[in-house]
Amino acid sequence: MAGKLPRRGFIKLVSLASLGFLASALVRPAHAVKAGKAYSMLIDLDKCIGCNRCTLACKEWNNLPRDRLELYRVYVEKKLTPTTWTVVKAREVKVGEEAMRVFFKWQCMHCVEPTCVSVCPTKALTKREDGPVVYDASRCIGCEYCMTSCPFNIPRFDSEKKEIVKCHLCFNRIDRGLKPACVSSCPTGALDFNLREVIVEKAQSSGRHTYGILEAGGTSVIYVSSVPFRKLGFPKPGYEPPSRFNLNLLTQVLGVGVASLIIVPAVYFAFKRKGSQR
Repeated sequence: MAGKLPRRGFIKLVSLASLGFLASALVRPAHAVKAGKAYSMLIDLDKCIGCNRCTLACKEWNNLPRDRLELYRVYVEKKLTPTTWTVVKAREVKVGEEAMRVFFKWQCMHCVEPTCVSVCPTKALTKREDGPVVYDASRCIGCEYCMTSCPFNIPRFDSEKKEIVKCHLCFNRIDRGLKPACVSSCPTGALDFNLREVIVEKAQSSGRHTYGILEAGGTSVIYVSSVPFRKLGFPKPGYEPPSRFNLNLLTQVLGVGVASLIIVPAVYFAFKRKGSQR
């Protein structure tokens, strides 16, 4: 009959709209840190000597396996792995006419509004009010959304344990009133740990380049350096939290799906009524 919407097409449209509505319910902003309670780590590149003691301290505290020669491989490019949650990288840069080597610690940034938390459908990843982004393996379904969404490419998948792994900012030490293991082990004072507002003030008052105060909406790991971070190859995620951008985009797209829950039935019955009158 002319003007009649096929039942199969109607069911398909309603199904898609329902999925859109469900997806919009799953996508949620991450819980931001609480002012006056959240902690941050400060990493001073001008003080880092590349000794790798932070890497070893992390492994010792978290019972992670380590290479017996790992401490001495200062100039080897290191990567995060399921059993190495923090590394010290080295970059050769030229400042004016002078060539110099810059070392810096690299690990999870513990974003103020973490994208990994926002995209996790089972809440396996959560953002604590005091700063750390923590992981609950019992909730994880292995979708790896956190890995693909992270603007800093941090989370790793442990194929043996079937778990997502990364630095958790030693939340179990923070709960005891202690600083993260890496901070306590640093022999040069390149690492500091305090309330985020204190760390931000210290970084800004240094008169040097900063990273992490605004990047990706702000992170709980903040860097200071005499060398611009673009020369060191640091990621450029922008200042808006990726989680907020993705949420706004999905809200707009999925809003069409929600609206179709109302519009599609109305169109269907309008066609049906018009057809019955002929």
